[in-house]
Amino acid sequence: MNDNMNPQEVSERNSSSSSTHSRTKCPGVSVIRREFVDLTGDHFSAVVLNQLLYWTQRVKDFDLLLEEERLFNPGCNVQPRHGWIYKPAPELIEETMLKASPPTMRKYLRLLVEKGWVDERPHPQDGWNKTTQYRVNLRKLGSDLEAIGHRPPEVYRDVFIASLGEQVNG
Repeated sequence: MNDNMNPQEVSERNSSSSSTHSRTKCPGVSVIRREFVDLTGDHFSAVVLNQLLYWTQRVKDFDLLLEEERLFNPGCNVQPRHGWIYKPAPELIEETMLKASPPTMRKYLRLLVEKGWVDERPHPQDGWNKTTQYRVNLRKLGSDLEAIGHRPPEVYRDVFIASLGEQVNG
């Protein structure tokens, strides 16, 4: 190995001689955040919540999600329209590396839904599609983190601030 090469260059160099399958497979990263462990009470649900937040920032209607959060009206009983994540349990299992069964993954998701940190719905246009869609409730999550003395993780802080319609300082 050349000492002047950074890890990314080494990885790319090594993968160029690997099979196509190994080159297309991304290395997995699963993050356990103290704030979410303290909030959920277990690291499994914390990892799932973090993964849903990761995907929340990558939904195609992310800007509309933030606008919808800014205009939130607690008296309005209309279900949110933007920021929904289409993520089957087997994909979440693979992404989080929890080695859980699909029913166990659904148990972790159900806890997040019951606590109000995540909303769920069936596919809105395709009744035959049984994959549940999820949406992180940024307001509830931020409020509950604050109630236990935590701020949102730095990587998500701008998302939470924007969802509340506040200016990002510093």
